[in-house]
Amino acid sequence: MTTRKKSFKGGYRFRNFKGEPVDTIDRLPSPKQVLIPLKRSTGAEVQPLVQAGDTVQAGQIIGRSDDAVSSPVHATVYGTVTALKKRDLLGEPVTVAVIDTGEKKEGGGFLPLKGASPEWQNLSRETIEELFYLSGVSGLGSGMPTRWNSSVISAGDVTHIIIHSGENDLFQPSPSVFLKGAGSGSFSAGIRILKKLYTEADVSIVVREDNKGLISKLNTMPEIQNSTLVLTKPKYPQDKEEVLVSTVLGKEYPYGFSAIHMGVLVVPFQSILHIAEAVILGKPVIERTIALGGESFEQNRHVTVPIGTPLEDVLHSRLSSGNHRIVMDSLNSGLGVEDLSTPVLWDTRGVIAIPEGTEGEMLGFAMPGFMKDSYSVTFASRFLPIKKRVTTNIHGEHRACLQCGFCINVCPVQILPNLLFRYVERGIIEDSLAAFNIFNCIDCNLCTYVCTSKLPVAGMIKTGKEKMRKEGIDPAAETARRHELKGLKIQEGQD
Repeated sequence: MTTRKKSFKGGYRFRNFKGEPVDTIDRLPSPKQVLIPLKRSTGAEVQPLVQAGDTVQAGQIIGRSDDAVSSPVHATVYGTVTALKKRDLLGEPVTVAVIDTGEKKEGGGFLPLKGASPEWQNLSRETIEELFYLSGVSGLGSGMPTRWNSSVISAGDVTHIIIHSGENDLFQPSPSVFLKGAGSGSFSAGIRILKKLYTEADVSIVVREDNKGLISKLNTMPEIQNSTLVLTKPKYPQDKEEVLVSTVLGKEYPYGFSAIHMGVLVVPFQSILHIAEAVILGKPVIERTIALGGESFEQNRHVTVPIGTPLEDVLHSRLSSGNHRIVMDSLNSGLGVEDLSTPVLWDTRGVIAIPEGTEGEMLGFAMPGFMKDSYSVTFASRFLPIKKRVTTNIHGEHRACLQCGFCINVCPVQILPNLLFRYVERGIIEDSLAAFNIFNCIDCNLCTYVCTSKLPVAGMIKTGKEKMRKEGIDPAAETARRHELKGLKIQEGQD
């Protein structure tokens, strides 16, 4: 296996925080009800194949639309469909199948797909493609190309596969937990299956350079010796697609588009296990292992739940007393959740719970900051091995910009957040913002995190992008032409 070290300018390393999940997985009891959206993270909403009153089995396809860019949707439990209804899900209205859980039938926990085999090496590429599609694996991430309409590009357009451990943000799933026990063999098999399907693609496996145990584990897998192991600095937002692709491939990223338009598949570790399960066991993507991060949890572990499980079932009896803020996936770029009926989805990485902290501190400016994080060297936490806390308290108030330059230093896409903030704050929405690369912002929110004046820099930049698009200022077309992106006509035909 070829090993290379890579990094990017900017970014920030989160060190030694309370609430990081340990390498333990619990399987939670089946919820009384699951809510299955008939739309994946990318692609179109699919047509329902069931109606209220139907009995379904775990793994049964309940939604499918071969004509639109999409992948099948499955029931994730045994039970009865009680409703098909529209609801707002993380800011987007989609049709949701509500399934009340019933007793599992004999014969296993899911309805297996035909054609899967432990001797997968003997399967044809056509059979593997079919298993990818019918299992829903093709709907993970930005869509994996198959002979079906599962992606905006074809299988032959894939030139590179980037498999990443996804461990640079706060409170993310531990990649090592997926390689425990039989997971190691499944991981190796999953990568080999990907290589068999996308024969022209180079494979890079990206992990943090300080995760020695994981690196050692990967180096013992002879099946993946033809891949490139890329060791990166442990900085956020290394795992964001825009930073990951440019770091690994050394190419300019077409901001505003997905890596799939470059012919690049970006695949997290857990998705590799889903691939192996689909092709070897015939198991559809019906479960998700997520991390429980943040100090509001009594125990910070990983849990495996059926997709569609409401967050209230995940959180039940696992939170400490007090008021908490619940965030999906990322404390830096995720979404705050108030409606706890929101379900776990196919790409959910974790649930984060942190204490609400709204009270001011007496003489807070004079405190040494033993448990507070800081980009500067003014807090004692920078020098002492004491675990730091994360709450919702911003520990200060808004002040005028000090021009400290911290936001410029951490910006992973090398724009000028302070300048863009001033323009948008003053209502200056014009072409010059595009010239300052406002559309290159990837909403990582590091500029807000390190701001010494407690200014909502990232939020203001996001507002600026939205206002510019409303006024018809958007460099997307020029970006597409300059990078010669793939699959855009297919995508435009679906919009």
